Amino acid sequence: MPTWDFIEDASSETPRIWLSKALPASSASLSAEKRRLDTATTTCSTSNSSSAAAAAAAANANAAPATATDPSDDAQQEYKPLRKVDCRALNEQYNMITAAGVPADSSTQLGTVLIESGRATANLDARTVYSNFYNMPRRRIIGAAWFTRVEKSSKEIVLHPLSERDGSKVEDLYREAVAASSSLSRVSLDDVIKEEILLEDETGYKVVIMKMGRTLTMKKKSTGLFGASYNLQRGYGEYTVPGEEDEVCLGPPRHLFFAVHGIGEAMWSRDDCSVPSVVAQTDEARAAMNRKQAEMWRADCARRTKAGETSLPPPPNRIEILPIEWY
Repeated sequence: MPTWDFIEDASSETPRIWLSKALPASSASLSAEKRRLDTATTTCSTSNSSSAAAAAAAANANAAPATATDPSDDAQQEYKPLRKVDCRALNEQYNMITAAGVPADSSTQLGTVLIESGRATANLDARTVYSNFYNMPRRRIIGAAWFTRVEKSSKEIVLHPLSERDGSKVEDLYREAVAASSSLSRVSLDDVIKEEILLEDETGYKVVIMKMGRTLTMKKKSTGLFGASYNLQRGYGEYTVPGEEDEVCLGPPRHLFFAVHGIGEAMWSRDDCSVPSVVAQTDEARAAMNRKQAEMWRADCARRTKAGETSLPPPPNRIEILPIEWY
């Protein structure tokens, strides 16, 4: 049985990780977004943020996707993985639809999923994420299992996800090679290694399986004679999103605070101003409160465990903070 290089996740299921990056909207789309968010914000007077998030998501559900940016600008941004709990929620929704035999193409209605504890909604059909309560740029999302490894140095490796269409083709080739490695396979592994896949969304590149001794590697190679060559990686590997562990261990919110600042916030929120916006400061305050609540709860659990108690305290309900912006 050959070994594989750069297989971070060898599970039998496709190890789909959802990632996002900023997707600047056109001025017209942004104005429409603000009007929808104004309406959504008025529904937040209840202390139940989940209900408020659902109402805001409904207001945005039929919105047209934001206009795509120029590819040259788009390439300057890196995709960042979503929280693990959000990836699981998106995969559950995605798999529930596709498991019924429905192809995940442009005609499939995959619906929306609340993420970030209800503060944002992921639209699986438009492949975008938008904020439910305040004005933030929309983000593009992608579900990826295969990544191009760009090794800038021995310590700095950047992962760029293959498109879902290209990633699916690479996954099929990988599974074919794994099956051909079986002693009872009717297909020779050497025959599979001879196959090539032309990428549809990265024109000028193909994917092949390279064999070095008993080691196999997925390679993305230029179709040109002297083009670049990259290693492909299956699975994203270990990662953490700051604040996720603290927030998800707490109970649902019981209290809701609104953060309101003076009109100076209208200036601070400009892109050319270095002062953190009320949204950024609210995120920091929320994370600090979550961290403090989680630390106190964990310390209480540790004390009771040390004392031999079998009944541990339930996690405290977290406190939600939402900013009110100037327009």
